[in-house]
Parts: sequence; structure tokens; C-alpha cells
Amino acid sequence: MFDEYLAQAAPDQPTFSPADYQDYVDGKPRLAGTHDFLAARNLELVTGEESDPPDARTLWG
Repeated sequence: MFDEYLAQAAPDQPTFSPADYQDYVDGKPRLAGTHDFLAARNLELVTGEESDPPDARTLWG
């Protein structure tokens, strides 16, 4: 999921790594981990709504 997003939104960014998972995602709720990873890459998405489709440019999407 992260690599697909990075390829589209920030192709200059390195791919998602096991270290990224440990540092930003592991043990957190899904939205918090997604937010924290993107923030570490200086990327931001609005939270949106739980009903957002997968292609929405939101954390829920």
C-alpha cells in the first residue's frame, strides 16, 4: 500500500522498508501508523471518512 502511494504521490521517496514499519506503524492503529509514516516522509493526507473508496486521497482511502 505504501509503495503504491509513494510511487504516485512522491516518486522521489524511497520505498517502504521494514525499518519504516518498526518506526512508524508497528503497534499503532491503522490510521495512526499511516499518518505517522507519511508525516515522516513530509507527506500529508486528510483523514476523510471511513466510507471513502480505496482510491480517495485520504487516510481512510
